[in-house]
Amino acid sequence: MTDERLGALLGLAAEYDDLDFKRAVDLSSTREELELAKDVGAMQVMGGHIVVGVDGSGVPTGDMDNVDISPFDPANLVPKMQRFLEGALDIASSVLTKDGYKIVL
Repeated sequence: MTDERLGALLGLAAEYDDLDFKRAVDLSSTREELELAKDVGAMQVMGGHIVVGVDGSGVPTGDMDNVDISPFDPANLVPKMQRFLEGALDIASSVLTKDGYKIVL
């Protein structure tokens, strides 16, 4: 993921079937893992992006700034999602900064 692509996604300023905005995700919470797995499952079917650290309009919130992002590394994230989803998962993730705020894709 590039800064340009992130800018284009946030510039849409709205969620779509293939674009989901989240303020924060706490992967130490089973409930939030399950919620993310539902979204990941949907994106696996149709393709798309989940952008964490922004509000519903794609504006960076800073809610991910002090969060350990290592659980979002695909090596860590895929096994977490496979607890809820069957089959191979194609997950790529990036951590970028927008307007001084950490954004996880």
